[in-house]
Amino acid sequence: MSRNQPQDDRRDTSKTIIVTGFGKASAKLGQTKVRLGVSTEAITAAEALARNVESMNRVMEALKKSLPDAKVETSSFDLHPKSSPPRGELVGFQVFHTLVVPINDIGEVGEIVDKAVRAGANIVNVSTFTSEDDSLRESRNLAMERALLDARTKAEGVAKVLGVKIIGILSALEEVYPYGGGHAYRMPAPAFAAPMGTQIMPPTESEVRVTVRVTFAID
Repeated sequence: MSRNQPQDDRRDTSKTIIVTGFGKASAKLGQTKVRLGVSTEAITAAEALARNVESMNRVMEALKKSLPDAKVETSSFDLHPKSSPPRGELVGFQVFHTLVVPINDIGEVGEIVDKAVRAGANIVNVSTFTSEDDSLRESRNLAMERALLDARTKAEGVAKVLGVKIIGILSALEEVYPYGGGHAYRMPAPAFAAPMGTQIMPPTESEVRVTVRVTFAID
């Protein structure tokens, strides 16, 4: 470069302020997945399995009536021997068979659990409640805006105290955390007494939290 040639008018990016901004927004809950299963025991493996199949068929029939369009899938299946301590003598066999049942209307969870238990289910687990896609997307965008605004406000406060001026943004990194919709509700159902009017009260909303780390250039 010639001595007389003017230098490029580039901003000095060696001076920065780095802040973290936080934002959150609520999203409507839309679905849950319930695990329903049957545990049976008997002296022989064949008898334990036969009892399990009989009970599970009744449970599946009840689910088909309540949720005809639901995609019910096997979550786990296990047949294993049972032994008695301390000698470890074989005393029988136990079979576990559990299903994953998606329920779109979370208001129906208690009723469906009741019907499944009446039909023979003795394993019940109500797992994570998830948010509707559209609501979750809108909530993430809103949480992001709030996080960026929070970061800008913090950076301007720092700049004012230091007596400097913000001249640009060098980088912005964000992380999205679904929060508040991941509560697990475990309901150990009695093997012989079916509950009546089971009340499962999930949170009405889940919360999305966004964290942004923004690097501001200063003069």
